[in-house]
Amino acid sequence: MGGDSAADGTISNKLRSVTINVVNESGKPTDELNGTNDANTPVVGGTLEAVLECAATAAAECEVSNYNFTWQMADAGTPDKFTDLNNTNAEKHKYIIKGTEQNKLFRVHVTPKTTKATPENKRAIRR
Repeated sequence: MGGDSAADGTISNKLRSVTINVVNESGKPTDELNGTNDANTPVVGGTLEAVLECAATAAAECEVSNYNFTWQMADAGTPDKFTDLNNTNAEKHKYIIKGTEQNKLFRVHVTPKTTKATPENKRAIRR
């Protein structure tokens, strides 16, 4: 089996890129409340959404249900020290920003779910 990162007959890398879209509540952010009115600034109550872009394969391979998502956060003062977040959202490719998480840096780690079936155990045969 060939393809990007092929190993043991499983193609594990079908994504070209992952983009994080910011979807804030209507009318947010504001200069008064958030110090900016840039719509791409994540604020409390807003949603971060991982958007997957496929490599040259069928679009079905980029369905979010085929991947695991780990959302992470870091302080601006220590941007190289990310910690995993507990995502309680039913849609794991989305993360809702909580009150203590405003003015932080976010990233998402995306990995393919394992779909390869475990091979059956084979018995040794003596003749």
